[in-house]
Amino acid sequence: ASVLGTETDIDVLGDVADAEEQVLLDAIEAALLTGLVTEPGPGRIRFAHVLVRDTLYYGLSRLRRSRLHARAAEAIERHSPGEVGALAYHYAEAGTDPVKAARNCCLAAEQAEQRFAYHEAARLWEQAITCLDQAGDAPARDRLELVLGLVGALAQAGQLARARSYRHDAVRAALPLDDPVLLARVITAFDVPRGWFFRESGGTDDQL
Repeated sequence: ASVLGTETDIDVLGDVADAEEQVLLDAIEAALLTGLVTEPGPGRIRFAHVLVRDTLYYGLSRLRRSRLHARAAEAIERHSPGEVGALAYHYAEAGTDPVKAARNCCLAAEQAEQRFAYHEAARLWEQAITCLDQAGDAPARDRLELVLGLVGALAQAGQLARARSYRHDAVRAALPLDDPVLLARVITAFDVPRGWFFRESGGTDDQL
């Protein structure tokens, strides 16, 4: 349960724990009686305090946490495939399928942008890039697509210097691909309502 988070669905917990229903219910009732968890709704439990969850979580070895994160991702994918934020978190923590982790981070970042949560979106785009790099043999175009998302999120979050830096690197990566449309998308990824689009340090950016 601590691997799943501060609150979890009992069906998902049962899959991850791989326990018989009666054993699972006995364990949950014992945790309720001792005040470790509460029942915020039917079929759900929540840790009474985040410190309880953290103590249990960090009491597990890194290897065990990784294996449980992988099982959590698989269980959530079966029960709630639309929870891309949770899937991104568990696949990234598991480290077993970096391509799938990157894909879910990308979907979660797009959801965050729809809520105007650009700082969270930028964090997820960065995580997606890290996961894709871990895969080792990802096509350059796939990585560039993620960088485009990161540049846009950083710009909208007001982190203009970082957005420019990533765009500069993306332009250099796009040039050898000899794709004018892709290059144009990279240049215009810095999409903010400001007059600094082609300017750098007070002067015109001649390279762009």
